[in-house]
This record gives sequence, C-alpha cells and structure tokens, in this order.
Amino acid sequence: MPRSIPSSLTISTRSPRWSLGLGLVLCLGSATCFAASPAPTLLAGECPSPAAEDRPPAPEAAEDPPVAPPAVPVNPADIQRWITELDSQQYLQREQAQARLVQSGREAVTPLLKGAERGSLEQTSRSLRALGQIAASGDIQTFERVQDALENLSRSKSRPVARRAQFELESLGDVRTRHAIERFEGLGGRMKKARNTAATQAAIANGIDFRPGAQAVLNRKWHGTDEDLVLLTRIANLETVYVTRSAPVSAEALEKLRRTITTAQPNRRFQIQPRGDAMVGIQAGTGEDECLISGVEEGSPAERAGLKPGDVITHYNGEKIDGFERLVEITRELAPGTKVALEVIRREQPRTIELELADFE
Repeated sequence: MPRSIPSSLTISTRSPRWSLGLGLVLCLGSATCFAASPAPTLLAGECPSPAAEDRPPAPEAAEDPPVAPPAVPVNPADIQRWITELDSQQYLQREQAQARLVQSGREAVTPLLKGAERGSLEQTSRSLRALGQIAASGDIQTFERVQDALENLSRSKSRPVARRAQFELESLGDVRTRHAIERFEGLGGRMKKARNTAATQAAIANGIDFRPGAQAVLNRKWHGTDEDLVLLTRIANLETVYVTRSAPVSAEALEKLRRTITTAQPNRRFQIQPRGDAMVGIQAGTGEDECLISGVEEGSPAERAGLKPGDVITHYNGEKIDGFERLVEITRELAPGTKVALEVIRREQPRTIELELADFE
C-alpha cells in the first residue's frame, strides 16, 4: 500500500498561497544549510587565502638600468672617466661607459685612440669598438678621421692592437663605400651595377682577383671638382668609370684616378672609358665582327623601343655596324634627343627599330 504524504507537505495546484509558502520555506532552508556549512579544513602550515580586494598588489619586476642615458654631456673630464671605466670590474659599468663614449661622437675620437694604444686588452678592445661605432654612425669627416687612425693602429707593433684595428677597418668597408657613393651622387655623379661579362669570367678563370663591381658615370651633370674624384677610390669593386664628352673633369685628374686605383690593386681590372653625351642603352660583347646585344638597360631608349638580348644590330642610320665599338663611335658624335633608325635581325628576321637617344647615365 503506498505511503501517504504528510499533510504539511501536500501541494495543491488549486491553492497558490500554499505553493508560494512552500517555495519560501525551501529557499530559506537551503540558505540556512549553505550558511551553516563548515569552513574548509586547513592543513598544517597553511594560511587562508585573503580575498582579492584584501591582497596586496604584486610587486613589479625590477627593470634593468639602461645601458646609457639618452643624453650625455660632452665634457673632456667625463670622456676621460668613461675611458677609464672601460676597464671596470663591473660589466654593466663597462657597457655604459662604451655607450656614452659612442654618444659623444667625434669629441671622443682622440681620447679613445690614446686609450686603445695605452690601455689594457679590455680597454683597447672596447676603445676600438667604440671608434668603429662612431665612424659608422657619424658624418663623412668623422668617418675619414677614424679610418685614418685605424689604418695607423693596424700597423702597430702590438699585435692585439693591430689585429683589432684591422678588424674594425674591415667591418667599416661597406660604410666607407656607402659614404663615398652618397657624396659622389650628391655631386652629380651616377652609379650603376656592372654586368657579369665573358671578360669577367675569363679573368676569374685565369686567377685574377676580380669580381663584377660597380660602374660610375661622369657626365654633364657633374658639379664636383677634380679633387672630389678621390671619392671613387673609396668605392669597393669599382670596375669602370664612363666619362662623357661634356663632363667637366680634366685629363690629369682622370689619369691620377687611374694610377691611384691600379697602384693599390695591381691585379684588379679597372678602366676609364670615354663616351659621348648620348646613349642607346645596350650591352654587347667587344672584339666581335657583329653587334650582338647581350643586355638592355632598364629604362633606356633601347628598352622603350623594344630591343632585346639576342638581337643583332646590322645598320645604324643606314651605316653598316660591324661591332659594338663602331656603334659607340657613331653614338659619340650625336646629341641626346637625336632620333635614329636601327636595322636589326631577330630570329633570322630583319626589322627596323626607331628610337630617341637619351643622356648617357
């Protein structure tokens, strides 16, 4: 026989008051049970966790002190003190001193040179490294001053000094070229990449220390002096200097440039080639009985006219062309803006191509 439900728990759907009353009783009972629940037992040595709002803020991680302050007063006494600190027993102090000396720039060059010659091995190494950093980040005058000093130190009787100075010189090679090119182009000169010709490959095969390098152009836009041509001696892997007819440079200055470069590197191929003021914009082999195009310069009249590598130029304004040298000779007599007609053979098919000569650059 089923058990009867006590009358106190009887739920009637017809009496909303009883339903509401029972709900309140159940809710209050549940709240009482939760409130009476015992606190969790702590193990030996444990402490209750404080509430989030009662917890102290987490300590911030200590920051490493900066290697160098953003501004350094240029004072001779400070510079001398920092040079002394290059030999400090504390690594951080040595780092800070080197960074401050680099920030001091050209004012620190002479004291650093003395420190490099007279100091300990650590002081020498850091002095030379600071000099290299000053040269790399300074102007061309500062760079040249440091470069001359490093060249002198590279001949020092002290092998550690000489070796370290030579290392810094080699690391500045790209910076030296960059400074020279910037100044050269700022004076109206132009640089372009050299091409890897058959002559280059033959030179390498014969054991000559030569690699394709840069080409410089001196044309009517050049507004430097003859003395400024020394910039070209500082450009690594300079292969050819093209000099146009209207370039304002003397023959004596060009000869001096040639002697300087070939004397410093006697096994290096270097040439100065005269050109006219106009150009077609093609590359071709020399010493051949035909003008076979091996390359077309980007943005040149030849490219705009549609000339392509592999084309053979047979006639230039009606005159027969028996080699690239003859094309250069004819172009040398013409001015930029002159319109010319080239007879070309492409894949055994003759065609005529017209173009307008541009400034040689």
